[in-house]
Amino acid sequence: MAKSILTTLLSVALKLLSKNSAATKQTALKFTPIGTTRTAKTSSAGTLPKNVEIIKFGPYEWRVLERKGDTALIIMERLLRNRHWNEVDEDIRWEKCTLRAYLNGEFYNSFAPGEQSRIVEVTNETPPTYYALNGKKWQISGGGPTNDKVFLLSLDEALRYFGNSTSAFNEWYKTKEAVSLKKIPVPTGFRSDSFSDKNDQLRVAILPASAEGLTDKQKAKGDIPYAWWLRSRGGHRDNCCAAQVLGSGKVDISGSTIKGMLVGNAAVRPALWLKM
Repeated sequence: MAKSILTTLLSVALKLLSKNSAATKQTALKFTPIGTTRTAKTSSAGTLPKNVEIIKFGPYEWRVLERKGDTALIIMERLLRNRHWNEVDEDIRWEKCTLRAYLNGEFYNSFAPGEQSRIVEVTNETPPTYYALNGKKWQISGGGPTNDKVFLLSLDEALRYFGNSTSAFNEWYKTKEAVSLKKIPVPTGFRSDSFSDKNDQLRVAILPASAEGLTDKQKAKGDIPYAWWLRSRGGHRDNCCAAQVLGSGKVDISGSTIKGMLVGNAAVRPALWLKM
């Protein structure tokens, strides 16, 4: 009798254990953390710091930039493809550019329905880009607010989320403006063409040789660090430009022509808010 009771209790315990194990597996399927520590090289550009969190969503690896409750802002770890910011060289803002249409259309639709349901639509504000050159200063509007499922980072976000370079950038820009307005001589070693600081390496992203939109010459170079677009307009008044992060990780606020050369002057690095 005692043996029969013991056998029954053991059977119940095994069923409960199996049920809990299955529930744990279901929970784990929400997202796949690849690790908060990356020791393997991403490319010749070097290694990721220990506090960078990488997850897998869809067929891509993404870097977690910020968490808010059960959602996270993530950005693709490697560059998606080479593409123009806009398919026509014209004075246009993020809200109407063809790259935004591509990200919220063709690219978004490439995810499975279950994955799409986890992508959170957000309202993005794109601050103006301030610029100074040859004794004059001005600002280029970022356009109106946009409702985006997938988007590019703004200039402000690119500075904030990779080691937080906002304060250093503001100091650099003050110096750049003072030099441009001829208020001070050029300080020794100062570079006004692009912003650079200790966080350059954090902003570096790799364009795979297998990415779409590459010329044969680009493919032959293999996986290389490459410039990536921001949604902020570039500071040049006389050219239609968009700001970008250069292959070196420096931030170019003057920007590159939104449609130039045979292919885009920079590559696409999508960002989105994801339900975790």
